[in-house]
Amino acid sequence: MPTGIGAGNAKELGRHFALIGVLLALTFAASLDHEFVNWDDDYYLHRNSRVKELSLGHVLSLFNPNSIHEGKTFIEFLPLRDLTWAIDFAAWAYNPVGYHLGNVVLHYLTCLALYLLVVVAFSSRRQALLAAMLFAVLPCHVESVAWIACRKDPLFLFLELLSMVALLQYLDGASRSRLWLSALFLALSLWSKSLALTMPALAVLLLLAARPALPWRRYLALLPHLVVVVIFAHQFLGTGVAKDLVQPDYGGLRALPKVFLAYLQVQILPFPLCQRYDLAIPPGWLQLEVLLPAAILLVLVLLTVKVRLAHFALAWTFVALVPVLNFVPFPILMAERYLYLPSVGPVLFASWWLAKRPPAFSAIIFLVFAGLSASHAEVFQNSITLWSDVLSKYPRLGVAHANLTSALFERGQEREALAAATAGLEVEPDNAMLHLVLGHHHRRAGRYDQALASYERAGHAQQLASKLHAGRGTTFLLQGRLTEAREALLSALSTPSHDHYRADPTTYHNLALVEVRLGHREGFKRAVTGLLETLDFSRPEQVIEAAHLLAATGRATEGLALLERGRTAFSDLRYDEALVLFRNRLGLDPQDQRP
Repeated sequence: MPTGIGAGNAKELGRHFALIGVLLALTFAASLDHEFVNWDDDYYLHRNSRVKELSLGHVLSLFNPNSIHEGKTFIEFLPLRDLTWAIDFAAWAYNPVGYHLGNVVLHYLTCLALYLLVVVAFSSRRQALLAAMLFAVLPCHVESVAWIACRKDPLFLFLELLSMVALLQYLDGASRSRLWLSALFLALSLWSKSLALTMPALAVLLLLAARPALPWRRYLALLPHLVVVVIFAHQFLGTGVAKDLVQPDYGGLRALPKVFLAYLQVQILPFPLCQRYDLAIPPGWLQLEVLLPAAILLVLVLLTVKVRLAHFALAWTFVALVPVLNFVPFPILMAERYLYLPSVGPVLFASWWLAKRPPAFSAIIFLVFAGLSASHAEVFQNSITLWSDVLSKYPRLGVAHANLTSALFERGQEREALAAATAGLEVEPDNAMLHLVLGHHHRRAGRYDQALASYERAGHAQQLASKLHAGRGTTFLLQGRLTEAREALLSALSTPSHDHYRADPTTYHNLALVEVRLGHREGFKRAVTGLLETLDFSRPEQVIEAAHLLAATGRATEGLALLERGRTAFSDLRYDEALVLFRNRLGLDPQDQRP
């Protein structure tokens, strides 16, 4: 009978947990000083109204699938992830330290959950320690830990591993309550990330490896988990998010052999690690880049059939990756964050193999991987370091040129930004995203004709249509072309988005200015309402402008309340200046603190 979690020396358990924690802290301590980056962090946090409130009513609404259609900012139904961010926001507001700390703590808890799973499944604390320490420092996990937007990865896997622990305990003779607890953990995991849908299949693989003599009828214990998966899948499809993510068939399945082989390779030899891979889809099935990886994978399967846990590792990796291997067309061919769950299988195999080697051998591997992970984590220090690293590996990747240019403009490094834009356009003259960024820059610099020309050059990109309409509308507003501005801004708000994000608060703000100047009172009210629903409180200028709009409608008290609510993002000097400006505009005594 397998050893339970509580069996053995409690002091040994404490030492093991402490050792895992020390190794993890040494690896990721520097990432606590990192900033938000301009890839998903802004949408997931700054513009996600679902994470800005922690009242009981709001928390309950997070778990209502229909709630994602009520706001105007974000449409991803992952309520438990959003709840953790709401807690972070209540504690840290817009300070990235707290969000990074949350990711690191969740990664640590996931390592502990993996430790417990190995103890329950294989009755070996030594193997459990090796598995947890290896998982803690695996370089392909850095993206899931050091990138704030990847909060869902450590959160969902922590809960999924606990689900498997409880399931094994039930099958080993624990009470039926463990089975229901296992199903509950799976539900919570699915509310954190939809990739937990593969849990029942992975549980079967784990049982075949850890309990090969288990009678088949005992597998019926997975029925509650299948019910949970079906209910969640119905919820997920009902939100419409799946339709936004699934792409038209573009031949991505032809890349499966080389992508799967690359996923195996970066776990063992983590080179190159990159936030964004630029992989080409083979033009046909009878290409060398399809046939050669397929042949290598076939040889691997044949070589591992009789090796304990090796075939389990391959099968686990494949099953866990099925949702993103383009069996259903998916927009991203490869990303390191998709390995967070699949890597558990190879880690279990590696821990079994390392347990038979001298401890010094394992220590060397852990230290090397910890150094590689700490170095890779520095890539996520800020947007500039992130996209500079991507371009060092894929210099022709258009989205990286555009995002680096945008980040440099945001930092006020105009010369460097223009140089980055020039380099990007030399590689890809029709880079729509880069032309969009340049259009925004020209507009802010008062070069309105150049801005409109840049937007025109980006006009072929349907996925950017909403942002292009918004850019044109804002430029028309600055030129005093109010009727054209109104038409463009309304088009921006009504154009379906090709990603899973929604309206920009700046669009509502500019529309409100247009409506009031045209004398459209009802349109103005609707625009102000939209602005308040999408406001990004991390940007003081947006908060100040919204407060002034409220004052213009006779809602000065609400305007002052808005300034106070956004105060966490202001420096004390900036807040005092904003308050004086606001009161001067209303003709109030700047020293009067009453609304």
